[in-house]
Amino acid sequence: MLRAIADSGRPSVEVGWTTPVSSEAWDALLHLHRQQVEALMPSKPREENERKTVSLGPVLPEQDELRIARLVVERTVESEGHEVLDWTLKVGPSPEGEPPDVFKRLHEKMGGRAGLIKLIESALGGDMMVARYEVRFLLDGEQWNCRIVPRPLSGEFDAPVLELSPEARIEHVGYRLPEGANGIHELVFTYFHEQPLHMVVARARGTLKLAQGTWLPFGDEVRNLIVAKLFSLKDPQT
Repeated sequence: MLRAIADSGRPSVEVGWTTPVSSEAWDALLHLHRQQVEALMPSKPREENERKTVSLGPVLPEQDELRIARLVVERTVESEGHEVLDWTLKVGPSPEGEPPDVFKRLHEKMGGRAGLIKLIESALGGDMMVARYEVRFLLDGEQWNCRIVPRPLSGEFDAPVLELSPEARIEHVGYRLPEGANGIHELVFTYFHEQPLHMVVARARGTLKLAQGTWLPFGDEVRNLIVAKLFSLKDPQT
């Protein structure tokens, strides 16, 4: 499964943003939530409006977009006392095989990807939103070299570890990047030598972009930049 995700070339993306509470947006979220609950559990009693968290989805793969998406919105109070909506959109790989019928019904209740995008854009009201992104992706270690890991230890700083094992290698590294390229402010690289696989986690700030053809194109931009700068394809003869 992990190698299939690596071969897909698409990242898993979690993006979060905050908006003031809008009664219209919250009512629309509650309405969709009730529809999904009724689709899952038709006999469950109708919920009242005291709910503070709404979870919608999954939105299933469509056309060239093979990932699934879920939206979570929490109604909360900031430290200054203002009530806000915290939005989190999660996009990730779809499980193998045909989705269960109940997931298909939930997808239809949402109106698919276009329906979820319309809901979010309606809540934003045309405002440009800078969002918090976490982008995760895998690359096949048999096909890709990373300039960061794995690498041998060296120097005085690594001497205590080399005393434990002269063959020690660095396979996990994290960086903080103030004013990083493309809004990236944190990077974590992990090499799984038994697979072998490279895993990268990038945290970045960027404009919330919603496209009809694909989820969250900013996540692809972050992935492509990291791959271009820090990875290279192995010679097929090696």
